[in-house]
Amino acid sequence: MKDYTLTDDLDLAREIAREAGLLLRDGWENADDPDIEYKGRINLVTKYDKASENIIVNHLSEKRPEDSILGEESGEHPGSSNRLWCIDPLDGTTNFAHRLPFFTVSITLMIDGEPVVGVVYNPALEMEFYAATGMGAFLNGKRLPTVKPGELDRALILYGCGYDRRENPQRYIRMMETYMVASQGIRRTGSASFDCCLVACGQADAYVEVNLYPWDIAAGSLIGMETGCIITDVNGETFDPFTGRIMIAKPVVHEQLLELSNAQELFAGEFTGEWKKK
Repeated sequence: MKDYTLTDDLDLAREIAREAGLLLRDGWENADDPDIEYKGRINLVTKYDKASENIIVNHLSEKRPEDSILGEESGEHPGSSNRLWCIDPLDGTTNFAHRLPFFTVSITLMIDGEPVVGVVYNPALEMEFYAATGMGAFLNGKRLPTVKPGELDRALILYGCGYDRRENPQRYIRMMETYMVASQGIRRTGSASFDCCLVACGQADAYVEVNLYPWDIAAGSLIGMETGCIITDVNGETFDPFTGRIMIAKPVVHEQLLELSNAQELFAGEFTGEWKKK
C-alpha cells in the first residue's frame, strides 16, 4: 500500500468535493426535478444525492483502492487498510429540494476511527471549508483564526431536530425553549456539516444535535477542532461521530451550554436512529 500524506489526501478530497458540488449546484440553479424518494417519513433522497455519491465513490475507489468507504446512500464498501472515507454526498437534502442554499458535500478521511482530513463544500454559497489534523482549518483558501471564548447569554446557537422529531417532539421543543431563553438567539439551517463549520469560522457560537450519522458530523467536527472549538457528546462525554451526538461550541460557551443542558436533563434517556458501530 502506498503511503499518502495528509496533504495528498486533503487535496484529493477537495478535488472530489468540488466536482460533486458543481453537479449539485447545476441541479439546484436550474430547478431541475430532483426526483424525490423517501427513506422514511421525513428523510428524503434525490437523484442528486445518488449522482454525487457515485462521483465520490468512483474517484475514491480508483485513487485509494485499499481504503474503505462509508456512504450515506450506498452504505459500506470494505477495504483492506485502516483508512475509512466517510461521505455525505448531499447534506441538507430537504433544503436542496426546496431550493434553499444550505447544503453541502462532506468528505472525511478517518484513520483508526479518528477524523484526520475533512472537507465541507457548500456550492450554492461557494464556501469551501477544509482541514487536516495539525494543519489548521481553512475557508476558501484563507486560514481560519482560533475562535475566541464567548458567553452563553450573547451566543447564537444552532440546533437540529433529529429524524425522530415526530415521535419525540417534546424533546426538541424543550431544547429550543431552553436555548432560546438562555442565549441571544437560536437558528436551524438543516445541514449538520454546515452548522459545524459556521461555529468553526465564528459566524455562530454553538451547535447541538442528536440522532445524526457519522457522515453528517465527522468532517465538520475536525474543522471545528482545528479552530479551537470545544467538541463533546451532548452529555459531555468524549466526542465520537459514530454515536450521532454533538455539542460543538466556543470555549466558555460550551461549558455553560453543557451545564444548562444537564441541569434541564435535555438529553436524558435513550436515543433512536443513531449509527451503530459494527
